[in-house]
Amino acid sequence: MTDQIYNASLIEALWEKIVLDGYVLMEGGRHPTKLIRLKDDIVGLAFQFPKNVRLGEISSLGFSVELKDEGDSKELTILKNPGSDQSIFSSLAANLLGLSFDTKEENAGNRFKSLISRIKAWQKFMAIRGRKLDQKAQMGIFGELTVLEFLLSNGQRSTGFTDFWTGPLRDSHDFKLSDSEYLEVKTSLKDNPFEITVDSLLQFDHGPEEHLFLAAVLCSNQEDGVNISDLGDRIKSRLSNKLDVIEFESLLMSAGLGQIEKKEELYKFVCKGMSFYDVSKLPRITPSSIHGILSAKYKITLTTENGEFWTPPLSKEEYLLLLRERELNGIN
Repeated sequence: MTDQIYNASLIEALWEKIVLDGYVLMEGGRHPTKLIRLKDDIVGLAFQFPKNVRLGEISSLGFSVELKDEGDSKELTILKNPGSDQSIFSSLAANLLGLSFDTKEENAGNRFKSLISRIKAWQKFMAIRGRKLDQKAQMGIFGELTVLEFLLSNGQRSTGFTDFWTGPLRDSHDFKLSDSEYLEVKTSLKDNPFEITVDSLLQFDHGPEEHLFLAAVLCSNQEDGVNISDLGDRIKSRLSNKLDVIEFESLLMSAGLGQIEKKEELYKFVCKGMSFYDVSKLPRITPSSIHGILSAKYKITLTTENGEFWTPPLSKEEYLLLLRERELNGIN
């Protein structure tokens, strides 16, 4: 059974049939999955896991999440918040049940991690729900996906997706290539000059033993290009590991692709070039460079008033060579 069979209409029909303080079993076995209805008519779903799983804090938006002891196991419950959108919560329930089924052959730790990652993706999706993904927003996602495809094609991922592509999770930087190597992505339709908006004090900041580079993606908006939905599908089709696919789908949802329903809403882009810059040699404002500033959002260009680069750009090949040299020298 998959996410297509566990659809929102089916979930709502099943909830209607459950008596107060009752449940319907969706998956049996040692760690069952249930749809539930509480005494106060709150609906939700519950997943059983071994005693050793742990849950960090998850902010509540539209639904609540709780992990509690249940005999010799732990029960993860997701409950609809009063007043929240029923159709959205039903879709969430169907999606989580489908994910649970798809990962039933995995060990409990991997299943739990996949489920929590998807729950967090749904909460981020609900936080941005209703915001239109305009051309600028889609262009930013296109840039990150283009860089992601480039990095994956050249074997630069050694961790799980959520630890590697961190941009959709609103981390300080878009990619974490290692414990000391980070990458920020900026995308533009024009390169003369290539303007960059730095969104926070931390975006261009890094530790003394860390390296932060900027990937500048130049693109054009044209009909023979690819939209972000199709680009995401193209990347997903190249993933052979089921858990990678699940994590990637969750990240796409966090990035905002979950709210796109019509292909005609999407812009098509073509990547015209990609270059890399050492952020420490670019104009920037960081907490340590100017004391007393609590927040900042500012624009810079990659070139001086004379048209010269602040720091020589690296090509894709030169950037890969730099990464491999650092790895060989034990710097990464």
